[in-house]
Amino acid sequence: MNELKKRSIGIDILKAISLISVIIYHFYEYKGTYIGVILFFVISGYLITEVLYERDDSYFKFIKRRYTKIFPPLITVLLFSCLAFYYFYGFRKIAKVASTSFEILCFLHHSLTAFEAPGRA
Repeated sequence: MNELKKRSIGIDILKAISLISVIIYHFYEYKGTYIGVILFFVISGYLITEVLYERDDSYFKFIKRRYTKIFPPLITVLLFSCLAFYYFYGFRKIAKVASTSFEILCFLHHSLTAFEAPGRA
């Protein structure tokens, strides 16, 4: 087995179960399938901790690497989403979409909308 790319079958099975549970929740909203999200976060935390431990790396270097990897595609998706929204809806609600996109870029959206009533976002 390649030492650089070792994988655990157990972790892959748990990720598959959590992914299937999340998909079922979003399509059918069965009670208890939201546990897939919790399981996915636990697995992600375990894998991040394992990477930090194996590389003997600092948390801030890890976050910087993830940020530089994720941020360019995030900007691209938000830009094309805003352009598509403008194309289909015009100027009617573009201010709300632009402000939400800015909040997402600054990683503030969830903290700013956490206390809003459902359906008003």
